[in-house]
Amino acid sequence: GEVIGYKQVRIDDALDLGLKYNSLLRIGLSPITALANVGFGDVSNIIESIGGRFFGFKELRQATNIFRKQIDYISNEKNSELYKWLDALNPLQELDDYNISDRVRLNKMTPEKAQEYMYALQKKGELFLQSRTMLAVLIKEGYMTKDGKTTKDGLKLMQDPEALQKMSDKIQRLNQMIHGRYSQREAATAQQSVLYRMMIQFRKWIPSAIEARFGEKQHDNRLGVEIEGRY
Repeated sequence: GEVIGYKQVRIDDALDLGLKYNSLLRIGLSPITALANVGFGDVSNIIESIGGRFFGFKELRQATNIFRKQIDYISNEKNSELYKWLDALNPLQELDDYNISDRVRLNKMTPEKAQEYMYALQKKGELFLQSRTMLAVLIKEGYMTKDGKTTKDGLKLMQDPEALQKMSDKIQRLNQMIHGRYSQREAATAQQSVLYRMMIQFRKWIPSAIEARFGEKQHDNRLGVEIEGRY
């Protein structure tokens, strides 16, 4: 009957486990949520294209056609211009708040690999939304043709590491503005707490939406221009 030890259970750990389970149930295994995410994200892309600052509606439509022709969801043959630019610019935001990564490459089934499959719809949706933003910017700035071919200027850009990094920063920042912040590394300290994540788990777009509409005028180093809220 003597006490031989203690076990401490942190409430944060318990809540975090619940958030992960809820995220898997409501996001990873919900086709309706994935479709709603694509629909809302596409509306955001269209709104940005109407403004025409970084790309226009014409470039977005051309980017959509290129994506549909060059995307390969099934096989491993990723030799298209789309995948070359994805590798060069890495424009996609990490989805670590949804516990999604592209690092699982195990041949046998594991809990980590099973989780990757469960979030497949969410991942494909973000690939569709954020890749088209990249393509639209490349088309507008003359690095890609409307038919999806890399131009001479585009080839030069790929050979210039410094310019390539600036373009990568610009497109990643643009995706943040349009689609919200997904990575915990991009979040403020408060956003990394369990309680804050409980409140905004399904509202990653709120901070960026407020900034896009009511933000003060300021120079954005990653975009290389001055930005301010539309209102």
